[in-house]
Amino acid sequence: METAKSFIHMNNLKGQIVTQLTLDDDFNVPDINADIEKYITKDALVHIESVKASEGRVNIRGRMDFKILYGCSSDKKIIHSMGNSIPFDEIINGDKIGNNDVVNVKCTIDDLNIGIINTRKISVKAVLTLNVSAEQVHDIEAVEEIPEDDSVNYLRRKEQIMQIVVNKKDTYRIREDIELSANKPNISEILWSTVALNNISTRLYPEKVGVSGELMLFMLYDDEEEDTPVQWMEASVPFDGSIDVSGCDEDMLGDIETSISSVNVNIKPDYDGEQRMVELEVVLELAMRVYKEDEVSILSDVYSLKNELTPVYQELSYSTLVTKNISKCKINDKLRLDKDSGHVLQLLSAQGAACIEDVFVEDKGLRVEGIVKMKIMYVSSDDKMPLNIADEVVPFSHLIEAQGVTEQSMSFIRPSLEQISTVMSGNNEIEVKCSAVLDTLVLDNKSSKFIKEVQSVPFDLKKLQNIPSMAGYVVKERDTLWEIAKRYCTTIQSIMKINEMKSENINKGDMLVIIKETP
Repeated sequence: METAKSFIHMNNLKGQIVTQLTLDDDFNVPDINADIEKYITKDALVHIESVKASEGRVNIRGRMDFKILYGCSSDKKIIHSMGNSIPFDEIINGDKIGNNDVVNVKCTIDDLNIGIINTRKISVKAVLTLNVSAEQVHDIEAVEEIPEDDSVNYLRRKEQIMQIVVNKKDTYRIREDIELSANKPNISEILWSTVALNNISTRLYPEKVGVSGELMLFMLYDDEEEDTPVQWMEASVPFDGSIDVSGCDEDMLGDIETSISSVNVNIKPDYDGEQRMVELEVVLELAMRVYKEDEVSILSDVYSLKNELTPVYQELSYSTLVTKNISKCKINDKLRLDKDSGHVLQLLSAQGAACIEDVFVEDKGLRVEGIVKMKIMYVSSDDKMPLNIADEVVPFSHLIEAQGVTEQSMSFIRPSLEQISTVMSGNNEIEVKCSAVLDTLVLDNKSSKFIKEVQSVPFDLKKLQNIPSMAGYVVKERDTLWEIAKRYCTTIQSIMKINEMKSENINKGDMLVIIKETP
């Protein structure tokens, strides 16, 4: 029969696959570089270039860009760097992956090992973890009412449903020209640079997503004079902007993961033509999921006084909000640096990135176990190699308040760092202080039935005649006024009027007078 329908926009997580990929390759030192005498530090960034889903599998192509910093005391330039890329092309099988699914891929570097084969050759081994999620975006048609039939009675229920409004990736580009301080010499060559992303904050606006934070640049360079020590600089670049996102609004809830997609650091002449400017260009990738929490009226049951109606049900899976909050974890730890690199004479800079390693459900919320991966740049007492960078790890544990969270809940925790400071606290001992900001969204998966169509046939007259025209009824346990009215071919309003009831509440043992309403 003809029905009026409403649409519910859903985004169901069909499945999640976590797998590891090993990259292994050897690389020769470029001819223009000096021999490798001492390894100092490394850095790497993974780029996902394409994700193609087909029935039962997904093809992921990308590359890992890496670079290493090393020393050679026998060369005029004691600090050198080299880098390269390792491509990968991986097929991941998954029974629940479909052609039209939205497939999201998150890749993290779990382990990166640089081995020195000889002074002119290195081996690079990396373990990447690929987290693949397949989601189905679809509109569900649910019966709202049966038009032009006043005899139809409806039983509705209210559900709080998190409807997905935005599920996309976009980029935000940051360009900044940084001038050397007056006491620094001109730049001849950039030897090494790292950029960290701190104090990340995102906010939803009408048709926009705002993003703000701070880029921390550390750079080693050679100046234009010969036989001078390696120079260094650090700079903080705050940013605050927005990207256009259709359908977004400020009263919605966002799960936005921000990461560095690419970094370019180049020398640029200043207004006097001297090499005293650094051109920094960083592209941030924002993986955005924006939800709208709606109270949806869902039709649970239906009957008519003119015809016999049979509702056809379908299972509805949906998400509901458990909590959305931002919490801070203060981290304070002491690190002891390797004495083989000499005694620490001066701390130059420190950068870090917070990583979530495990999440447990506790009575009051979510217990988060994580680490801060740090790079500490310092000057040591080693005359041959005074500049060093130490890669260190600082663990942390924090309880995120999330009342009502269960083992079946889905948690999305986006960590960022703020207020990193390092001070000398002893012989090669460094005290590290920072705060990890945990932007958390927790959802629950629920399911219930809704009516997708209604079938109508004429009343069975024999069945109708067996219903008494007037009856006295004693309420039983778990009875509802809806069930009684439907059983005796009447309406809730009629029962309430005859029995002078002020509400639909009934209790076991109540006496009701019921009069059938003849079609």
